[in-house]
Amino acid sequence: MRRLLLEYAKRALQINPGDYTDLGYTTEGIDILRAVYQRSHADIDQGISAFYLALHEQRNGNLKQARRLAKEAVSYHKQPWLVARLKSVFGEAVADNP
Repeated sequence: MRRLLLEYAKRALQINPGDYTDLGYTTEGIDILRAVYQRSHADIDQGISAFYLALHEQRNGNLKQARRLAKEAVSYHKQPWLVARLKSVFGEAVADNP
């Protein structure tokens, strides 16, 4: 499962770092992200899956859940592109400690 997620993440970053909508994510893709988010103990897995799940929840109007996931993504994986994208969607508060 981790290998599959890493392939999706590489593809996403090649297409556009920080915008998952270009991938045409399906329910299956979201289910994979949720599984990785729930099961993986690696910080990078937690951060990347929380990042894409935050964007998904925001897009679907679940703002409280989206903000929580965005803060978790930043706490696990402080890559500049990830922080910048989440700040552009959720504002500066996303960089605060959860």
